[in-house]
Amino acid sequence: MVETLHPCYSPTGAPKPFSTYSPMVEISAGRRSFHVSGQVGVRLDGSLPNSGEDQMRQAWVNLLAVLEGAGLGPQHLVKVVGYITRPELTPAFRKTRDELLAGARPASTLVGVPFLAQPDWQVEIEAVAAI
Repeated sequence: MVETLHPCYSPTGAPKPFSTYSPMVEISAGRRSFHVSGQVGVRLDGSLPNSGEDQMRQAWVNLLAVLEGAGLGPQHLVKVVGYITRPELTPAFRKTRDELLAGARPASTLVGVPFLAQPDWQVEIEAVAAI
């Protein structure tokens, strides 16, 4: 597991996480925070994969590329929020998150929505990171 840069909490008075995430993550005073706009599954060339699973992977890759552009990595993530348009994408969200975050455990929320800003988009992921 990646050593987190932010204290993570898993209180005994609340249910355990349903997958690989932290119930709460602290940003200590004096840290810089970064709010990453929602990233979708569009490739650099502007094309969109057909499958929701491929869009999911690409959205995570895009999110990590935005972090990398600021000199950050998955270990700097504090919170991620995923939006999916089909409930059957839930396992792909969890699997891809766990794989690409390489052990980092930010706070995480996944929301099912009827649509995103473009009709063909099936996933969007936003995040907060801190150093």
